Amino acid sequence: MLPETAAALLAILRLGAIAVPCFSGYGADAVAARLEDAGACALITADGFLRRGRPVRMKETADKAIELAGNSVTTVIVVPRLGLDLPMREGRDHFWPTSEAELALPPIADTDAEETALLMYTSGTTGRPKGVVATHGGFPLKIATDLGFGFDLEAGDRLLWVTDLGWVM
Repeated sequence: MLPETAAALLAILRLGAIAVPCFSGYGADAVAARLEDAGACALITADGFLRRGRPVRMKETADKAIELAGNSVTTVIVVPRLGLDLPMREGRDHFWPTSEAELALPPIADTDAEETALLMYTSGTTGRPKGVVATHGGFPLKIATDLGFGFDLEAGDRLLWVTDLGWVM
């Protein structure tokens, strides 16, 4: 998981938009099913990542998924991780901002605790993926409860939890 992944999730929640975490290893069909079901209008991806020393071209998978989903995605943000030469669609595709001058911080959205924050999908290995709704109030409360009671995490403790955001634990 890239540092930009955490920043993107926090930015999406700041906007009051809905995040749909997706496992980075999915193919175009799996990504398209989630884009279509969620009615996604934007997608954040990396140019690629290394698997067993070979580049996996995520941007090209994302482009195929957008086509399969019916092109509802009008904005694509690309994190240049590997520096791959990419097909970029003018007006739709943009590189991740790399300087403060490129960032324009909108005001924090005034969201209700019960408003949807995330749509998290099952893997779909037993059929069509099923989505679970996490709210702005419920998701952080569930995490705090799990860490406090399940992990006995207390003030001053440190926790490092490494995972792909697409496999929300």
